[in-house]
Amino acid sequence: MKQKHFAMRTRMILATMVILSFASALHAQNVVSWHLLTDDGKAVPVRNVVCLMLIDHDQTINVVMADGNVLKDIKSVNFAEREEDDEPLAVSSAIVAASSLNFSMLPRDTKVQIYSADGKLLRQAEAQKVDISGLPSGTYVIKIGKTTVKMLKK
Repeated sequence: MKQKHFAMRTRMILATMVILSFASALHAQNVVSWHLLTDDGKAVPVRNVVCLMLIDHDQTINVVMADGNVLKDIKSVNFAEREEDDEPLAVSSAIVAASSLNFSMLPRDTKVQIYSADGKLLRQAEAQKVDISGLPSGTYVIKIGKTTVKMLKK
């Protein structure tokens, strides 16, 4: 069952990456304004999405945005052309994780760095998955390219 779920999630992530790459290219040409739509009705302009993050073995998606905020506990995402929406999103400024962080949609050569609360670099990777199981519980900062997100390790 886990392999079937993993294969399904992998297909979803790959499809998402293709769609977002295409949407970003079109938006850069000012052809369309694409938004990532969440299962609970939130809409984020694609240009504001840094990556999708799966935490541990959770069944939900976290949408990491360029301003460092995170839409948490998303069950599914879709994409649609929309007009700009000025309605503020209910976002979190921190994620909670225990053992691993899985990223999708990261541009090639994007570094993922994990820092302690006092600024010491603890982990650095150019990978889709980062193991954090060896870190003690506490507060950390994740830097994904130029975007910074706070993480609470349980």
